[in-house]
Amino acid sequence: MECEVQRIAPPGDAVTWTVLDDGHRVVAPAEELLEFLRVQGTSPNTVKSYARALALWRTYLHAFALAWDRLSIADVGGFLAWLRTGDGPQVPSIEPRESRFAESTISTRLRAVTSC
Repeated sequence: MECEVQRIAPPGDAVTWTVLDDGHRVVAPAEELLEFLRVQGTSPNTVKSYARALALWRTYLHAFALAWDRLSIADVGGFLAWLRTGDGPQVPSIEPRESRFAESTISTRLRAVTSC
C-alpha cells in the first residue's frame, strides 16, 4: 500500500496538505497531527514535510505488516534503516551505499513520526 500526500486548498484558506491511503481516504491519525500543526500556525512547508514523513511511515508499516499501535523501538529503528537504504527490517544489506535521504531529512521524518 502506497500512501500519498495530497495538496488541499479549502475556499478562503491557505493551501495545506494531508495524507491519503491507497483508497484515497484521509489517514485519520496523520490528519489529526497535521491539523494540530495547522492550528498552531505551523508553516505550510512544515505541514507538507510532516505529511510526507507520515505517508512514508504508513507505507513502511504496511510493507512490513506492522501495526501502528503495537510497535517496538526496533520497529522504529527498522524505519530509519529503511529510509536510509530501502532494506526491510529483517534483511539489512552489508554492502556500503549512499543513503536514500540526507540525515537532516531522516531526522525530520523521525520527528514527525514520534510526534504522531
